[in-house]
Amino acid sequence: MKRIQQLSFLSQDPSLQFGNPTVLQELTAQGDQLGLTDPTGRAEELLRTFHLTQLKDHNPFDLSGGQQRLLGLAIALLARPKVLILDEPTNGLDPNTKFYVGRLLKTYQQRGGTIVMATHDMAFAANFSTTCSFMFDHRVETILPRRQFFAQNSFFTTAVNRLVGDQVPSAVLVSDVRATKEATT
Repeated sequence: MKRIQQLSFLSQDPSLQFGNPTVLQELTAQGDQLGLTDPTGRAEELLRTFHLTQLKDHNPFDLSGGQQRLLGLAIALLARPKVLILDEPTNGLDPNTKFYVGRLLKTYQQRGGTIVMATHDMAFAANFSTTCSFMFDHRVETILPRRQFFAQNSFFTTAVNRLVGDQVPSAVLVSDVRATKEATT
């Protein structure tokens, strides 16, 4: 069971892992299966972290797509895994929730966790990843530091880079444009 706790996965469709009548029971039951010493306490902690406390008595299948994604992330983090594999973690999330999830994942990483993520959300990847790769035809074609990846890519890049990349080639985020403007004034 220890080895299972070191790796966790969030599917593109988090509802595939639901099987209990309430959100709280879902987290608690999965915590029991993982052998956590206090699955209810950990479940309640994650409900607070992901702002799902008010939904604890709801059926997971009655949640919105974004709420299901948050529940899936909470389940993935139950056992405090060393490696987190995420498939489209921002799908169905509004911009504020995406940013909040990004900060949570950054904190997880700063505490020693490793994240492997597949996403089409270029802005999220540009804001929160450290290294990016591009896969094509079942092969990894490119592996670069985040900034270099987005600044050198004309198609898979951010809207900011597409708009101002000719004038400010290193601009990937709005903050890059602001920094360049401040440096030149």
